[in-house]
Amino acid sequence: MAIAVAYDGSEAAKKALKYAIREAALRMTEVLLVYALAPDRVFKDTRPFVRSFSISELTEHYRKAMTESVHAMLKEAEQEVAKAGLKSEVRVINIGKGTGPDIVRLLHEESSVEMIAIGIYKTTPVGKFLLGSTAQYVAMNAPCPVLSVSPVV
Repeated sequence: MAIAVAYDGSEAAKKALKYAIREAALRMTEVLLVYALAPDRVFKDTRPFVRSFSISELTEHYRKAMTESVHAMLKEAEQEVAKAGLKSEVRVINIGKGTGPDIVRLLHEESSVEMIAIGIYKTTPVGKFLLGSTAQYVAMNAPCPVLSVSPVV
C-alpha cells in the first residue's frame, strides 16, 4: 500500500507532501510521488514552482537542462520522504488532455494506492471555491480517499 502525492514542486505540493509523509508514517507504508509531464512541454525551474513552455519556443539543449531540473525537484521530494525514514517511488506520467484524468488513470492502475494527497493553490475567490480543475477532478474521480491540502495550512 502507498500514499500518493501529486507533486510539482509548488508550495501547495510541498504542504501536501508533508501530510502524505505523516499519513504514510502512521500507516507504515511508502510514498508514491506522481508528476504529470505534458509530452509537448518542457520545464523551466522558477522556484517555488515549475512552469512550462512550448517546445517550439526553446532549444533542445534548454529542454534537456529543464528536464534535469524536474528530476532534481523530484529528488528533493524523495529526500524529504527519506528523512522521515520512509520509502518512496517516483512516477512521471505523460498527460493527455488533462492532468486530473491522467493522475486518476494511473491510480486506477496502481491498486496499492490507499490515499492521495494533493495541494490546492488557487487563491482567487472562484479558484478557492472550485479547488482547481486538477484537484477537483482527482477528488471527484479517485479510486481512494483524497486529502486536499489548503495553502493556508
